[in-house]
Amino acid sequence: MQGTSQLGLVHTCTTVRMDGGVIEDDVGNFVPAPGTVTALVPCLYRDIGRLARSDAGTVAVQVPTLSLPAASGIVEGDEIRDVTDQLGNVIEVGPLHVEQRLDSSLAFGSTMLARYELRVGTP
Repeated sequence: MQGTSQLGLVHTCTTVRMDGGVIEDDVGNFVPAPGTVTALVPCLYRDIGRLARSDAGTVAVQVPTLSLPAASGIVEGDEIRDVTDQLGNVIEVGPLHVEQRLDSSLAFGSTMLARYELRVGTP
């Protein structure tokens, strides 16, 4: 995508659409199967600080987020792998699971970038 560095997309990643149907895992659970894999997608990976409340009190947590072109077609449940910086260093292997879209601009129509909250580990 031309001009992605102008949008601040200084990283790349591999996106894995979990649109390959359903498979049975090693312990008999039915889970989404990987489908379409797209490498070298321009993105911006960041950890965002947030306060979380629980019975134990309030704690500061770091939440991984990813911004990428809105046209990428990523949806909740998809996976992100191999986030790489401009020098080619892998800064996050993954898989990271797309939890939710964070854009408040969705209510106002289309946007060029989409921002997602990610989760480390199994879905």
